[in-house]
Amino acid sequence: MKNLILLSILFIGIFFAKSQEKTLPFEETIIGNTWYDLQTWRTMQNRIYYYEDGTIGAVWNMGFDFPQFPDMGIGYNYFDGNSWGPFPTQSVTSVWATNPSYTAYLENGEIVVSQGENGLIISTREYKGTGDWIEGYFPGSGYKHPVVVTSGVDHNIVQLLYLDPDDSFMPTPAQPDRGFIHYARSTDGGQTWDPAGQALGLGPDNYLGFTIGSYTWAEPKGNVIAFVAGDYLTELVLMKSSDGGDSWQKTVIWEHPYPMFEIFSFNSDTFYCNDGGISLALDFEGKAHVAFTLSRVYSSTAQDTAWYEKEIDGVVYWNEDRETFSNNINALNPYGHPDSELIEDYSLIGWVQDVNGNGQLEILDDFGTYPTPGMNTMPQIAINEAYLIFVAWSAVTETYDNGVANYRHIWLRGSPDGGLSWGNFIDLNQDLIFIYSECVYPALSPFFDSEYLYLTFQEDNEPGLHDPNLPLYSENNIWFMSAFYGWNPTTVIADFTADTTVIHEGDTVHFINLSTGYPPNMINYSWTFEGGIPQTSNDTNPEVVYLNEGIFDVELTANISTIAINTKTEENYITVLPAANVNENVIYDEVEIFPNPSTGSLTINLQNQNACKIKVFDLLGNTIYDQNYIQHNRKINLDLSGNPEGMYFLKIKSNNVNFSEKIVLKK
Repeated sequence: MKNLILLSILFIGIFFAKSQEKTLPFEETIIGNTWYDLQTWRTMQNRIYYYEDGTIGAVWNMGFDFPQFPDMGIGYNYFDGNSWGPFPTQSVTSVWATNPSYTAYLENGEIVVSQGENGLIISTREYKGTGDWIEGYFPGSGYKHPVVVTSGVDHNIVQLLYLDPDDSFMPTPAQPDRGFIHYARSTDGGQTWDPAGQALGLGPDNYLGFTIGSYTWAEPKGNVIAFVAGDYLTELVLMKSSDGGDSWQKTVIWEHPYPMFEIFSFNSDTFYCNDGGISLALDFEGKAHVAFTLSRVYSSTAQDTAWYEKEIDGVVYWNEDRETFSNNINALNPYGHPDSELIEDYSLIGWVQDVNGNGQLEILDDFGTYPTPGMNTMPQIAINEAYLIFVAWSAVTETYDNGVANYRHIWLRGSPDGGLSWGNFIDLNQDLIFIYSECVYPALSPFFDSEYLYLTFQEDNEPGLHDPNLPLYSENNIWFMSAFYGWNPTTVIADFTADTTVIHEGDTVHFINLSTGYPPNMINYSWTFEGGIPQTSNDTNPEVVYLNEGIFDVELTANISTIAINTKTEENYITVLPAANVNENVIYDEVEIFPNPSTGSLTINLQNQNACKIKVFDLLGNTIYDQNYIQHNRKINLDLSGNPEGMYFLKIKSNNVNFSEKIVLKK
């Protein structure tokens, strides 16, 4: 992304080959509804889980009785492998609740932890999709925005994060609530809890406090658990434990330029920052992969209401193998500033798309904003065992508007190689049914199969959040979508053939690549030619010269990065027969070359005067002479005197002549 003039969208196609035009099919259905449209204050909690048996559970904030929503509760629906259940009308909980977090529980159950009026509500079922919910409370009151994951054998260890609010803090538009992140763990499925306390390194010695919802877990991998925390008011921090939560290591992904930053308390420069939208995934080696979205913020003692720039535009990817971002105010500048530490299509992986392809971004000024104020926000990241990464987010989308404001759509981008390179931008809401739809709050299942991604999102017909001062409310639909990405990188198969396998010394073999895999333009090739010139090649369809008699092997390796590799070896594939003696003038029915050896001036006598092509190669396979002869006399004079002594290879090809011969230059 540069200078706010964005690249044309390489519309529809997954996931690499940027010129490819393959449609990404979607299966979508509405699984519930709500009139309450704020699903989270900052980062989206885990709201959907795809199980190994093909079933799926999903939850959301659900309220119908506006404007005060005394009936606020937790919507839930379940896919049993064949169909979703009916729209829920009753909450998972028996009391008022909001901000649910959902995951697997014990051998075949499920757990929802939500925020109640007097503490955290823990709802569990031994068998997912059926039976009564067993309701319990996490000790304490006033806690907010729980995020839960489970680890251990059969998901028996419950890992919990929540916010303990600072009651003395006066909420502001920039920070509606503030407190400190607490961590708790239960090793018996939630029956008893280890003493809960402040997450190490995230307390008042380091920060003024965290905003509600500015943290999220990754799906655990064995004993490795991790969460990420932060927004524009704090650093962006990765907290990781390799022993199931006994000890923690802190990594500052982005260092805030103003420690202990508090908007309106002093005058600062504007600085690029995380807008509060963050997501985290662990790969199967336990390495952390993070996606976050961007904004630009400043502090003013004048308490200017415009404390952020809503037009800022960017999605960032980072993993633990990379350098962290500094506290330079332009470190996260997505517009090519010299101090920017972002690299397009490497760390800067998302930006608003020029959908109509006219070379400029046409967005109405009055697009709706959310607690995460970027143009791209609410990111979600997931990774599978083949290191295939997907990042989804909600973005203001050009050409989709109601005449006043642009709608947001859910966008998706993938990497086939663990984040080294990124594919096309995919608009998941390109279907006509979403032409007047605000699509926000994507929740991406941490697990996906070899063909489909699974996600939920919220959709209604008005851009932005509902203004509570207005009397009109609109219904919001909760959608489920399975997106077929059509790419299993483990199926790359190397294969080839040749135009001929029996030749004479000095002849050329044309190899034809028949390898398969997806995406085809991301497949790399590595050839080995025993006895050939060149001996190795990375060309798709190479040409190889064989100068010496013998029987030779050919090997081809096809790969997509390191995640998909396949090799084909053909032993004794090329047979090279002897050619004529190079110390004699050579006479065939159609061709005569003399003198050979020569000092560099040769005569080629062609009995047939058809058009022909003459090429000469050195022993390394380099072309030193290449000429087409459309009309010629019977004799062609060839001057190679500018080349050093040695052996060369001459080829003549026409409609009725396919001749090759060694020639020797002696000075």
